Amino acid sequence: MANLTRDTTTSQPVNIGTTLAGNLSNNTSSLFQRISTEESSPCPYFCDSSATSCGQPNSFSPRKIVGGESSQPHAWPWQVSLWKVNRLLCSATIICKGWVITSAHCFLDRSTFQMRYNGLHLRIGSHTRNINEDGISIRYLNSSQIYLHP
Repeated sequence: MANLTRDTTTSQPVNIGTTLAGNLSNNTSSLFQRISTEESSPCPYFCDSSATSCGQPNSFSPRKIVGGESSQPHAWPWQVSLWKVNRLLCSATIICKGWVITSAHCFLDRSTFQMRYNGLHLRIGSHTRNINEDGISIRYLNSSQIYLHP
């Protein structure tokens, strides 16, 4: 696991570090590319919008879930889950190499109405909420920075 480096607040997506694309299946690793912008930019990276296959499910997956049937395992490879310890908080979506986006309410502690950042990690490569999925390569990454839209 990567180490949680610091908590930050600004108006950018959640950055989970640079190791993400190499840890995903071969079908999705080509979807992500990190491109530098000008050094003075408040956001030093942005997503490659020219990736033609980005957002396309694997060819064996149905177009939608009908009648409560589960999707095929790993049909939506960009879908990840956000956890605190062993508790599922929210889902998130990989938007490019090293970046995921999720809802800001996922970081709200409902008992104190304060934003929480510590102890969060992303579960990548999982098909179910089960902690033990046999024969599946699951990665856990801690977020290195969290940015909230004001």
